[in-house]
Amino acid sequence: MSPHPIHTCQQSKDLDRLVIEEFGTPGFELMTRAGWGAFHALQKHWPNCERIAVICGRGNNGGDGYILATATLQSGISTRVYQLGSPATPDAKKASDGYFELSGEVVNLDDGIGFEDCDLVVDALFGSGLTRNIEGRLHSIIDSINSSGKPVLALDIPSGLDGDSGAVRGIAVRADVTATFISTKLGLVSGEGKYHRGKLEVDTLGIPQEAYARIGETAALIDLDSLAAQKLKRKSGSHKGSFGRILVIGGNNTMQGAAVMAAQAACRAGGGLVSVASPSGCAELIASAVPEVRGFPVNHAEEIELMLHRYGVIGIGPGLGQDEWSQTMWNIVSVADVPLVVDADALNLLAENHRSRVDWILTPHPGEAGRLLGIPTREVQKDRIGSAERIVEKYGGICVLKGSGTIVAGGQRLWICDQGNPGMATGGMGDVLTGVICALRAQGLTAEESACLGVWLHAKAGDDSAAEAGEIGMIATDLLPGIRANLARAIDGAGTA
Repeated sequence: MSPHPIHTCQQSKDLDRLVIEEFGTPGFELMTRAGWGAFHALQKHWPNCERIAVICGRGNNGGDGYILATATLQSGISTRVYQLGSPATPDAKKASDGYFELSGEVVNLDDGIGFEDCDLVVDALFGSGLTRNIEGRLHSIIDSINSSGKPVLALDIPSGLDGDSGAVRGIAVRADVTATFISTKLGLVSGEGKYHRGKLEVDTLGIPQEAYARIGETAALIDLDSLAAQKLKRKSGSHKGSFGRILVIGGNNTMQGAAVMAAQAACRAGGGLVSVASPSGCAELIASAVPEVRGFPVNHAEEIELMLHRYGVIGIGPGLGQDEWSQTMWNIVSVADVPLVVDADALNLLAENHRSRVDWILTPHPGEAGRLLGIPTREVQKDRIGSAERIVEKYGGICVLKGSGTIVAGGQRLWICDQGNPGMATGGMGDVLTGVICALRAQGLTAEESACLGVWLHAKAGDDSAAEAGEIGMIATDLLPGIRANLARAIDGAGTA
């Protein structure tokens, strides 16, 4: 198992069942641990909280809420429970009885809801078991939570969020902190999950590692513990040729900037010698924009064929276009005996002319992924993991499916990146990522290692930029200093994900 496994809702339920039935831990004991774990998260993030409102559903998520409410009452915090209805499971009933024994205040949700006199709202409505859209009265309840202006602690998963896809089922609670139990649910790191969960606190409830090993995992979180950055530590006596030769093919017509950004990123991620091949007129502009990079004017098939043997990695796609020149470059490079990183228009050309390789890294955004699979973008987003895996099955290699919760598929395990932010939704971000991955591959990392480290460096640099100056107005080249700095920290084993 990885240090930070990610599970589907069904896997989490299977873990719960396994621990109860085969490891002998009563279900109510797990509920008690969850409720108290949530209480500790409350104390950590709101140590001065004096008054809370706990919204309890009828299932076991509501039972967690009753345990938390009992803990807050016992600690002297003024507590009010808003009850959706009578608990529907034996463990939830037992948890509510414990709260009632302390004469805790209870209000039926049908009698109205108000948060004016509380410091914190706790969402214990539905958890990860939700299988339907939120409508009617329930929609109004969640809307009231979101519009209250109060901080929100969600238990297990924000109510209304799909626990597997991260999709919003009509409406979903926007939490400041989510205390999740047993394991990280896939929906918390996919789709809109990150933007509804807030900060994430994971409590395994003391489940033994043997149980996790029995169930397995769906994916692993990309973080410093999982990266291969220390392989890049440099030895004295190294020279520029020691760190790889990279060729970026693109910058066609009016799109020289895309190739420039890819080349700059390759330099900042440690590439030793970086070159760009573009049509005449374009190559000269690129070389003048990035003096550290060689720009080669390439107009004919024979010219690119003579160059390929000089390079350890080729990145094709940034500003490639889809004209006759682009098609010529693609036809030659896509079958060349050189590891490839494929992005942008090269992916569109691949979708039109199917090929498969084991040594390339494909980096589609959801729209490009849809074209590669022949399905609408919305279908890709409904099943991002399945889409990434189908791309690998169809085209081979490693697939980096970009977006919220970027996925790296096709290696020894499935990876998800939890870094990144909406400020990165600007032109050129993908070109920068291509350059970073090329540089890491050229320095000797495997395709899987290069993709994971490249995705993490790119996303972490985006988060650093947002923390410094905000998400709005971020541009792709803002990431370059952060890529360099975070790579240095990763190599030294310092810093946190």
